[in-house]
Amino acid sequence: MNLFINNLLNGLWFHNQNKLLLVFLLPISFLYFISIITVKLLYRLGILKRYVSKLPIIIIGNITVGGNGKTPITIWLTKYITEKYKIRVGVVSSGYNSQTTSPVLVNSNSTTKEVGDEAIELYQALSNIAIIISGGNRIDATKKLEELNKCDLIIHDDGMQHYRLKSNLTIETNSKNSNEVMNLILPAGPYRDFNIGSFLEMHKNYITVSFNQNDNKNIYSFSYDLLIWDSKTNNVIELEKIIKLSENSINLITSVANSERIFNMLKKYFTTINHRSFPDHYRYNDEDVNFKNKNLVITTMKDYVKLSELTDNQLYVLSNKVTPNNEFINCLEKHLKEFLI
Repeated sequence: MNLFINNLLNGLWFHNQNKLLLVFLLPISFLYFISIITVKLLYRLGILKRYVSKLPIIIIGNITVGGNGKTPITIWLTKYITEKYKIRVGVVSSGYNSQTTSPVLVNSNSTTKEVGDEAIELYQALSNIAIIISGGNRIDATKKLEELNKCDLIIHDDGMQHYRLKSNLTIETNSKNSNEVMNLILPAGPYRDFNIGSFLEMHKNYITVSFNQNDNKNIYSFSYDLLIWDSKTNNVIELEKIIKLSENSINLITSVANSERIFNMLKKYFTTINHRSFPDHYRYNDEDVNFKNKNLVITTMKDYVKLSELTDNQLYVLSNKVTPNNEFINCLEKHLKEFLI
């Protein structure tokens, strides 16, 4: 049922399909719109109080549902700040679709079921340089990191819509072509939030970045590095070698919001792609990873942290490494110097 609903909404939001749904969804979207305006107004008037951390806060988020590259940017930014400014960073993950209901410290024994797939992805990438917290609300997670007294700055992977938490810098990510997106708020469209003027803007210091190389409206951008990691040998494999090994036929398994981007990227290199696509944060079972053919299996790093708990089969994992353009780095530095120096 969840997969059916997910496909219906994705068709409406991103493919100009299933427009009859708007008859039922637009009234709900209107009520949601009014509720957001009301909450923002209460915060701006000071009736609802915002939490100001004693540590600098950076939020990486997006105003549309689904994957927009938040976690890869979080990983890049944590490494960048740690290396350049020689400070300790704490990272907060939402713990979405996990068992945790309060903030927990992610460690080597944590599982995706306990703390969420993104928390494990962050831990595997950053455990040697950062503290990873998962679950609970954003304020409680921030307070937990403050109490631990082991970091100098906190980065929130997601959290733009948690208006109670005040940030020093917000980075909004976007990986979708705006011309192909239903320009409506949830549930009629994919937008979780909107910009309707500076008075109701919850985040003052703001950078908007894009993964869409054709986005002429935005000068700040990131690009994915096309690297593939072999889970058996723990080595990065050149794409040419993968193509040769696969004989141009692969299995692809994903449970990310923007799986089309991955499919279209791989379609340039492989003739036949047997793609099993599941909803974002989907929890796999044994049958999902049981392919009847002998083709190589390619997946994402976010999916690998879940699949590796089910199988020790050889998987070829797309890197979550991203690279920003110089314009973004220059803009980022101007903001960082306001609260790190």
